[in-house]
Amino acid sequence: MMRSVLAATLFAAMLAAWGHSAMAQKAGGILKLYHRGTPPSASIHEEATISTVAPFMSVYNNLVMFDPHEDINSLETIIPDLATEWSWNEDGTKLTFTLREGVSWHDGKPFTSADVKCTWDRIQGKDTDRANRFQKNPRKSWYWNLEEVTTNGDYEATFHLSQPQPSLLALLAGGHSPVYPCHVDARTMRTAPIGTGPFKFVEMKQNESVVLAKNENYWKEGLPYLDGHEWTIIRSRSTRVLGFIAGEFDMTFDSDVTIPLLTPSILYNLISAIGVNLQIFTQAYIMTDGGPVDSTLFYALYLYRNAFNYSDLGYASAMSWILFVLNLALALFVFARARRWVRYEVVG
Repeated sequence: MMRSVLAATLFAAMLAAWGHSAMAQKAGGILKLYHRGTPPSASIHEEATISTVAPFMSVYNNLVMFDPHEDINSLETIIPDLATEWSWNEDGTKLTFTLREGVSWHDGKPFTSADVKCTWDRIQGKDTDRANRFQKNPRKSWYWNLEEVTTNGDYEATFHLSQPQPSLLALLAGGHSPVYPCHVDARTMRTAPIGTGPFKFVEMKQNESVVLAKNENYWKEGLPYLDGHEWTIIRSRSTRVLGFIAGEFDMTFDSDVTIPLLTPSILYNLISAIGVNLQIFTQAYIMTDGGPVDSTLFYALYLYRNAFNYSDLGYASAMSWILFVLNLALALFVFARARRWVRYEVVG
């Protein structure tokens, strides 16, 4: 959920109207954002989380992508990116892409089908060159059904599957599936990535910032609108939110700004907390009367942990203690019910 919301927000903010011109856009400016920590590297294929995808996705392009103007991603909302069209063979085991001509990497070299083959050979661990091996490969298992990628000239690539898999197209459309340049080794991609995307890598300073600048030669005419985007590394959630409130940043994220933070009302928070805990109470009561003992104990331990977590949420202190007491009381109740149930089942 977090990944989908963040990706859609970034595309809307940085690229505004991907291939559409419903309204005039004003070009220029630097998008200011923050990040909770320095990304482990700039290589999306070697990292597992949004921490790398968020700042670096705009360096790259996919073969295909989900239409950012659609609210829900599906196979029907996939649109061209580096591929102009695609087709399946009759038995659904070959997916062939016709590639876009005239696209260049940020270093000026041309994009070809060899780059597509190299990318997925590296993901599958087939590239024997030590310099091109991924240190981490979190999505290798995605392509368990991929036998090989072959090329036909410079602008056609085919994915050969061992059995039909319509979902492959959705995997290729996600933010974790960019095409890498065949002529750049894996080490360079981790520290100074080269792509075909709307923004070029400028620098990444540990615990300070990530800076990307507009690709003046981007192959999508008229894009991007922004001159760049800069990410300031801020580990403290409170500092990030205060910076956003002060106007230092143009965006915040749903993991930082919650409804209680946006609505500084003790009464509102109390009503919300009571409603949520009544729901949990009901679920716990049902579980203790009819569910397995193991599930009940697990749920009680979850509530017990949750009670102590509330003391670090940054709410008003009164609200923290109310939530703490509610959750701790509920945890004790579930424990008591579970103990009585265990005694009944064991002793009889």
